[in-house]
Amino acid sequence: MKATEVYSPREDTFFLLNFLRKQNFSGLNILEIGTGTGIIADFLAEKNKVSATDINPKAIVYARKHSKNAKNINFIVSDLFKNSFFRNKKFDLIIFNPPYLPQDKNDDLISTTDNGVILRFLKKAKKYLTYEGRIILVLSNLSSKINFEYIQKNYAFEIIKEKNLSFFEKLFLFLLSK
Repeated sequence: MKATEVYSPREDTFFLLNFLRKQNFSGLNILEIGTGTGIIADFLAEKNKVSATDINPKAIVYARKHSKNAKNINFIVSDLFKNSFFRNKKFDLIIFNPPYLPQDKNDDLISTTDNGVILRFLKKAKKYLTYEGRIILVLSNLSSKINFEYIQKNYAFEIIKEKNLSFFEKLFLFLLSK
């Protein structure tokens, strides 16, 4: 797979999806950043209004084409919140499974490397939450310390789920609020 193609669901995606399947989200206005193939957005659109974004236009085309619930999803090409669609928008729930791995010069697949996108997201996301809005964010223990420090200083948070991927990597689902 080349860097211009769509990120295929992997352990992190299924970790998030399995958690979401056990929740009772209904009637919410939800934003998924980095939708990739759209399986998270498609699942959530069964009972919610969903906006699904990705920086990769091919991901948006793929997600729209394969969605069973496309009528309940706004598909948007955007680098985080840069699209004019976000002007004056607020969401009850924002979901982000970002590229979270440290820089790897040998990474020629679709980027799984956090090149500052998580910190950029964290600095802007609060603005797009409703008063009681929440963020579900996937991170790895391999993620930058800067991201964890920023969360601790700027959000109320809890780790709502953990999963060991290997003897050296653990995934976390963070629940963030203002």
